[in-house]
Amino acid sequence: MRVAIVADRVGWEESQLLAAARRRDVEAFWLDDSALCAGPGAPTVAPADVYLMRGRSYPRGAPLAGLLADAGRWVVNSPAAITACQDKLTTARLLVSAGVPVPDFRLVLSRKDVAAAIGELGLPCVFKPLFGGLGRRVLLIRDRDLADAAYDYVEHFGQGFDRVLLAQRY
Repeated sequence: MRVAIVADRVGWEESQLLAAARRRDVEAFWLDDSALCAGPGAPTVAPADVYLMRGRSYPRGAPLAGLLADAGRWVVNSPAAITACQDKLTTARLLVSAGVPVPDFRLVLSRKDVAAAIGELGLPCVFKPLFGGLGRRVLLIRDRDLADAAYDYVEHFGQGFDRVLLAQRY
């Protein structure tokens, strides 16, 4: 079994995956996603039995997973799974529709939504951007003043998707 770990870098998690594969006599190797030049029939993609998508960038990972899958390669996470997890709202909606319990949430698009979300979810609650991961830009909101200050920042400095927040119960 050959496992390609497709990523932009080898971080702690990828190192652990490579070490676990060695302990199980599985041939695993890092495949730098920036060196693939993938496309239909591209000869630059190293052969593997499975391609484990570990990139931290949706705009890079989803198209690459799609091209690999289109070429008949076994891809984990699949293009559909990556798309389902591209943003926190899409993921939460899919989990709710599948009957998986998730913390109650509200979409925050305006200052009125800030007040409504706090009124409905209570304090403390969490504000997070739709896009991003690893806990970056997630705020624990303990009082209304902090919520207003956080929204002031988003309203003033946010661009595009950064102006859309998800509020969740803490």
